[in-house]
Amino acid sequence: MRKFLILVLILSILFVCSCSKISYLRYLGDDDNIKGLQYSRIKFIVSEGFIRGGFSDYRDQMIEEFKKLALDKTNTEITFVFTEESVYAETLQIRINSGLEFDVFMGFESIQSDRLLSSMFKSSRYWIEKGVALDLTDYITLKYENLYNRFEKYPILKELASYNGRIYSIPSGIQSSERPYILIREDLRKKYASGKPLETMEDLALFMERVNQDYPDHPFYIKTHFTFYDLIEFFAWEEGYYILPGAYVAKIDDPNITPVPIEDTMIIDRAASFYERVFDIFFELDSSVEVSTILAADKTALFLSKNPEEYHFETAGYHPYEYTFQQLYPDSGYHLKIPGELSLMVYNDSKNKERTLTILNWLGSSNQAYDILSYGLEGVNYVYKDRLFQFNEKTEPALGWMQRFSGFPELEKNFKTDKTPYSEVLENNMQRAYINPFDSLLIKNYGNMNVYLDQTRQDATLYGSRTAIVSRYVRSASRTGKVDSEEFKRELAEQQNENIEQHLKELITVLKNG
Repeated sequence: MRKFLILVLILSILFVCSCSKISYLRYLGDDDNIKGLQYSRIKFIVSEGFIRGGFSDYRDQMIEEFKKLALDKTNTEITFVFTEESVYAETLQIRINSGLEFDVFMGFESIQSDRLLSSMFKSSRYWIEKGVALDLTDYITLKYENLYNRFEKYPILKELASYNGRIYSIPSGIQSSERPYILIREDLRKKYASGKPLETMEDLALFMERVNQDYPDHPFYIKTHFTFYDLIEFFAWEEGYYILPGAYVAKIDDPNITPVPIEDTMIIDRAASFYERVFDIFFELDSSVEVSTILAADKTALFLSKNPEEYHFETAGYHPYEYTFQQLYPDSGYHLKIPGELSLMVYNDSKNKERTLTILNWLGSSNQAYDILSYGLEGVNYVYKDRLFQFNEKTEPALGWMQRFSGFPELEKNFKTDKTPYSEVLENNMQRAYINPFDSLLIKNYGNMNVYLDQTRQDATLYGSRTAIVSRYVRSASRTGKVDSEEFKRELAEQQNENIEQHLKELITVLKNG
């Protein structure tokens, strides 16, 4: 009789949960209920963009759902104070000057970056040097196991969070690793890839040649948002180099980071050879063309991109073909893009430091909290079935701020088009990531190098001639599909300048010394 009653109870629970919009059963395994805490309150001061993208219309609902969960699980009342980004720093300073209580605030820009975005976005370092941010070093112990383990497991996160050897922030971004990846149409992969993963640019070219031998009149395409310059970057990584300003590079394994003119390497030759080889089937699309639109096209064999940390939600929309995710150069390390990342910081005068860290630590184990703040409301913003997400077509599949709370890949869920568990992608990249000491000087488009350097270091005249040559060849390649690599390198060699190399060496010294 007892077994019968237990069976009836289980069936009743299953029935109730199946009739609800929220799949409660999927959180039954969460061990995130913190016992014995006295009631307390903490307050986050965040920007309007703290909860991002298409979920902004549902922000109030999301916040209320999260607050109820936090109160139930941790006996903590959490308040979010939203302020316009344009006056964020000013608002925070007013609260400090007025003695108003708060516990968590946002640092814009990495601690490692030596620049301020503007007067309205103070960098993380600014708040540290002002004494506003709490030194977390002695708090990050096994008492807060999730925070402690993420820093121990991913040293790159500790580096991002540290200033003068002390931890001051919780990096809140899935940092972009710049690692290139592809989405390959599964039916073509099975037929033409010989069962092997595509790992290099040469692999892509050979694969496309095999495919289009069978489709000479109606070929398949590589589609991408990238230009010839991005291919130069790819081949620089494949050859084992950093990209430096002024069309210089440095060997990744060179501890002195000695500047090398790019024309003295094989990078340009290899990029030019690949580009000419695939130009007729290489579609450079404007970045405004959405990935889901690209994948829906009938003749897309490959989508080539980078920053795989974001691929899984970019491809979450419907498309008629199945695509498989593959990272290029899977055994290589990749530098992070430091500037622009956000971080969470604890206010030095917070009256609730221990409870604040308890909540930040709890966020590293609560799947339910993570899902609310990452993906929105189940049954409203998405449906979830068989551990896969599918977003409401009316809801932009942009993720909430918690997805930006890096270091907890085990909480990330897989979306509809994944063939590789997303948690494995994040974990692999964070374990292999390193910081390029020149990252704060790097930009995507060399055509903006003069403006960029002029704004930050007034060095445009040093680098202008070489970067202008790079820009001209990149534009010409996009128009004609031809790159005279020998002429390209000759022109660059004519503009080699001892002053540039000396200036780069001095910059390297400054950056290495913090």
